[in-house]
Amino acid sequence: ARFAVSMALDGAAELHLKDVVWERPALISEENLELHVSLRPGEQGEVAFEIHAEPIGGEVSVYSRGIVTEKAAAAVPPAHDLRALRAQCTQGQWDGASCYAMFDRLGLRYGECFQGLQALSTGAGVALAQIALPASQLAAADRYVLHPSLLDAAWQAAIGVRLGAEREPAMMLPFALERLDVLAPCP
Repeated sequence: ARFAVSMALDGAAELHLKDVVWERPALISEENLELHVSLRPGEQGEVAFEIHAEPIGGEVSVYSRGIVTEKAAAAVPPAHDLRALRAQCTQGQWDGASCYAMFDRLGLRYGECFQGLQALSTGAGVALAQIALPASQLAAADRYVLHPSLLDAAWQAAIGVRLGAEREPAMMLPFALERLDVLAPCP
């Protein structure tokens, strides 16, 4: 959606997502699934998007929707004290392999392309993760401002907030995002 809006706005570089909802997963097993992005201009230069499939029986299957804007949440991004965050992460620490073994036990089977979580530390209501683009995705890294594998690894880290509170969290998949400001391409 971000790319489609960028093209519609003649290559606008700094675009931000807000109020994004993933309504249903696009499953690999869905034969001949062809997704489309629809854009609608909104107020104050915002662009609403919807990712959907062709109508089946007259009904459109919406997979995701949200808003793309050229305005960042804050003129100056907030600084985070990583040392202070690390100090709060006293409830658990895992390497990437341990995280993916736990995800597998929960029924979340991430292929190699989506195993970007390198390390995870948790504390009371906080998770701090080290993420990296999987080696198999490095060749395509320059095609994205934020590679889907990195975004997914950040979502995977969100499960870590529950890890600190429980021994083995229940299956949890994030489905909404209030805001995402990508301030520069993520290498």
